Amino acid sequence: MCATGRPGKTTPDCVRFAGVNPMVIPAGGRIQGRVDAPGDVAIAGRVDGEVYAEGTVTVSAGATCRATVRARQIRIYGELIGNATGAERIDVGDGARVVGDLRAPAIEIHAGAVVDGRADRPPETAEVGPRRIPRMPRPRGPVRVRIASACPPPPKPSSKPQP
Repeated sequence: MCATGRPGKTTPDCVRFAGVNPMVIPAGGRIQGRVDAPGDVAIAGRVDGEVYAEGTVTVSAGATCRATVRARQIRIYGELIGNATGAERIDVGDGARVVGDLRAPAIEIHAGAVVDGRADRPPETAEVGPRRIPRMPRPRGPVRVRIASACPPPPKPSSKPQP
């Protein structure tokens, strides 16, 4: 049984903290099951299961999250093993490790981060948080990319023989 944040109330597999913002799982703390939060969640310990938040979920450096994570924004600086879906954005910081898929309209992966999985934008409207994500247009047909270089092109070889 897990606490609901209300005196005398418990639920079997769910931790709900009503009116507490942000919810903090301290270093050395461990939660197994489902976490539902009306605001932000800061994870410095370990979570096994599912994390759903209407605000921002932050996985701190040194923290381990073996869970499916859904929130408006997700910031990962520690270890996440599982899929993450953000309604607005996902940031994977330097030194973070992710094993799983990332899905959000904006995904930023910093140098030094390790991601073993896919990073994808949602193809259509999806319910992932307190609001709906608008459909993201996808290009049709082949996409041409032009790479501009600051260096001038190499000289073309001349057909005249050199003396």
